[in-house]
Amino acid sequence: MPGMKLDFLKNPAQRIATGKSLPLKQVEAIVLYGKPAQRAKVVQKLLPAVYGLSLNKTTHHILLTLLDHCDNMDRVKLLYHVRRKLLDLAQSPVGNSVLQRMLERVPLRQKKDIAEAFVLNVDEDEFRRLCEHPFGNHVAQKLMEVPECVEMVLPFFLPHLTSLSRHPYGMRVVAKYVESVADGCSKTVEALFPTCAAADPEGDEAAVAASDALDKAVLTLFRTAEESMVLTALLRHIRTPIEVKDAIAAHLSEYAADYLLPSTAAAAKLTGGAQAAEEEFGLPDFGDGASAAKPTSASASTPANVHVYCAVLEHGDDVQRADVWAALSANADILHAITHVKGAVLVGVAAVRFVEAARGTLYAAMLQSTAAPAQPGAPTAGSAVAAPPADAAAASATPEKTTPKKSKKKAADEQPTSAPASGSDAVRACIVDVATNPVQSVLLRAFVEVARDMVSEKDAKVLFDDAVTLAQNSVSSPVLQRLVETDLSGACASALLAVLLPSSSFQSLVTHPAASFLLQSILQFAPEETRAPLVEALSSYYAAHLHDALSYAQGSRVMQKLLAYAPDATVVQTVNQLISAATKEEEAEEAEEAKADASDTEKSDDDGEDAAAEAKPVSRKEQRELNRAKHYEVRSHALVSYALHTHACYVVQALLREVRTRQLDRERRLLMNELKPHVFDLAVSPWAGRVVLDAMMLMGSAQLADAMKNVAFLRAEEWLSDVSEDKKRRGNGVDPTQRIMLKRQREEIEKGVEAKKAGDGSAAAASSVGAPAQKKKKIFRSMKK
Repeated sequence: MPGMKLDFLKNPAQRIATGKSLPLKQVEAIVLYGKPAQRAKVVQKLLPAVYGLSLNKTTHHILLTLLDHCDNMDRVKLLYHVRRKLLDLAQSPVGNSVLQRMLERVPLRQKKDIAEAFVLNVDEDEFRRLCEHPFGNHVAQKLMEVPECVEMVLPFFLPHLTSLSRHPYGMRVVAKYVESVADGCSKTVEALFPTCAAADPEGDEAAVAASDALDKAVLTLFRTAEESMVLTALLRHIRTPIEVKDAIAAHLSEYAADYLLPSTAAAAKLTGGAQAAEEEFGLPDFGDGASAAKPTSASASTPANVHVYCAVLEHGDDVQRADVWAALSANADILHAITHVKGAVLVGVAAVRFVEAARGTLYAAMLQSTAAPAQPGAPTAGSAVAAPPADAAAASATPEKTTPKKSKKKAADEQPTSAPASGSDAVRACIVDVATNPVQSVLLRAFVEVARDMVSEKDAKVLFDDAVTLAQNSVSSPVLQRLVETDLSGACASALLAVLLPSSSFQSLVTHPAASFLLQSILQFAPEETRAPLVEALSSYYAAHLHDALSYAQGSRVMQKLLAYAPDATVVQTVNQLISAATKEEEAEEAEEAKADASDTEKSDDDGEDAAAEAKPVSRKEQRELNRAKHYEVRSHALVSYALHTHACYVVQALLREVRTRQLDRERRLLMNELKPHVFDLAVSPWAGRVVLDAMMLMGSAQLADAMKNVAFLRAEEWLSDVSEDKKRRGNGVDPTQRIMLKRQREEIEKGVEAKKAGDGSAAAASSVGAPAQKKKKIFRSMKK
């Protein structure tokens, strides 16, 4: 075998820019399926080009594959070649993912070396700038997950912990520090809330002062960003002091209207009008301003600190949940927001899941119409609670003016809350609107999962009667899926099938982006006797439309569920259908080739020379288009065409798994014999073919897996070596000899004839005792040429 040409690894960026070929798929196949001794040369050529490969989004995946499958020595060498450029890698949009994978795979000593590169022989605040970088903060978070690296970076991290907690990117590193490090929670609490231990609102003057300082520190964290990830991490941690959680819960209860009704608060702030005219055009940003930017009009209308509310409702104690829910339920506008407004509805979902007393009120508010609460321009209960004040004077003046309005507005808003529940016709008409609303349907799914009894049988029947329309809606289809998943008796699935199966549009539901997921839920969660009619209908559909249905992602997913939960007869029928279609197509191709050969012999030699002169070689661009088309389009009925397709490959994988677990030996041999000649095509497929190849390696013995890996390595090595362009262009097509062998194997499997019976073998051995031993045939002799 001539030597491999790997010079293209020296300048990958230039080759990509000029449109030249970059056979990284073949290189990746050698790394994946070659033995350490076989891939040594490829690794040796890759190492000098590591930095250039890691900065390009087209080539960095080869390094991720190398880190996953090579040994520790190669990983150390890879790190050695980029040891002086780790900071550049960390701040690269693509290189930071390579550096994170290094931190996961390299040995312990090298992990410490990576951490030292960010804190030693650099500026004092280099690690702080890394935490504040849009891409570097991901590397800093990964360092926090490694205990040995944390020891190196903590002296350079703790002095800046307070400022990082207020930075939009630095807070992510602080949150990871709280979650991953043993004493991270206590250190963070000491840095952010130094007076929390002595805080007591009902104590002496010192305790009250400490409590005020704690409230001020909490307010500062809330004002720095719309979502404080540090506060969310502290609420989730079990070692956070109860005083800190109480302060956070009290702040959320006090400013609930300002955070969950931001448009009302923004309108109240702009009542003056003169200041708004002055700030119509913002000042330019010279890069030296504060880290927290001014909220724009879009961000001003978005609910803030939603995840902090969810964390309090999920991880707080009963008293904290009750206080927060009391603040939310006291305002009709807030109830409308957490049931009808995008973003704020997550707070309603958390209340449904973790506050049992809130479910009745939220269900009644959810069934209200979208334009239920207060009129625009009218003062709301949210204005009774002051926003985070700009100064102490505004904070002291606001509650006195708005306290009288609070009780009047509260009394006026409590009346329409129970109005939709008065008439049954309104509820029946509203449940479909709720299911098709993008926001309310999220809350309805939470009710179905947690409090299934709150959805009455009458409401469920209304949904089932309109199942065909609702199933084709991407918003309402998940609601029907949750109804099927939470019903153990199968009554919901049978009611849905009674409407879906007789429908004239049932076949279109299989490949529909939303309805296909409902069919998958019925196949997976319904009892066997309930899903039997659906299995029969889908089997008949795929028998007639298999080739077209598997070209879609939705048809492929439904087929996978069908193979997993259908009886053995369906699996056998699918395998026979695939093999018979491939056989017919091969016979048609052979007939066309024979006809073409016959027509060529009738022509003269001059005509043959003219035809050869007119034949043009396929350009690189055309070859790339052909390679791309076979992954996005099932081009033929051959099994390998399905295996190379982006969506159909998972059906082939499911077939291989099912014939193995169900012990269908005949079907297993048929599938393996069809796929074995195409091992190299599967190995160099971007990812679809490798899904099937990995399943094939699990199907047979270890010797078969080694043989397939060896074939993939040899073909990849041949591709990268000095081989003629005709052989490369020919690819891995099946020659006529292999076609005859495959046809003979199919016939033997169909007839049930084994390749070599034990009785015949013993008789032949007895008759040939005195005969000279025959030399074994080498089946894959041509592979070495």
